[in-house]
Amino acid sequence: MIRDYWAVLVAAGEGTRLGGAVRKAAIPVAGRPLACYSLATMMAHRCCRGAILVVHRDDLGEAADWVHQAAVDRSRVEIVAGGKQRRQSVVAGLAAISAISTDLVAIHDVARPALHGEDLEAVLQRASDQGAAILAQRVTDTLHRADSDDLWHSGVDRTSLWQAQTPQVFDLETLRDALQGATGIATDEAEAVARSGQPVRFVAANHANPKLTTAADVPWIEALLGR
Repeated sequence: MIRDYWAVLVAAGEGTRLGGAVRKAAIPVAGRPLACYSLATMMAHRCCRGAILVVHRDDLGEAADWVHQAAVDRSRVEIVAGGKQRRQSVVAGLAAISAISTDLVAIHDVARPALHGEDLEAVLQRASDQGAAILAQRVTDTLHRADSDDLWHSGVDRTSLWQAQTPQVFDLETLRDALQGATGIATDEAEAVARSGQPVRFVAANHANPKLTTAADVPWIEALLGR
């Protein structure tokens, strides 16, 4: 049985690698701002209690229009300003949640707008059972390690390697405590939670869930959204 969850949508990044005049969350994709898609998918699930949309402070006014275009219940969406670093944005999102201790929280990057409902269901189910789970893909490419001069140094065993995606789903209080005690070592929520002692389970994505990083990614993501 899947537990109730809150969605924290991280959309505060500058998107400098896109090279445009607007931040990534506002980039038009298939006729709507990028942020609309993740918001709609996360809130469409039957167990979603509400969403926190964490945006750049200069986008606080515009973000209300993103919620409108996502065609979701505005009364169930809180819009808050994020920070310069991802962790600051996630902490700001968590602070806006008023929830019971048994709730889950799902952290998702709006830069991954093609999240499939089946993959969302799978990661929510695993987190409901075990307290922490993230969507990911096994690394299948051959990997090499280079030295400081970019010369081949050694091969990398990919047997146990996974490429992290989002959503990353946790017990709400577990994540709050982990981020409060985390150092600069942790690169994402999963690492912070795992270092706190809570096992984190990988859930293999069965559908493409790419991150929009450059303008070249837009046509592929638009094709995925039209599937």
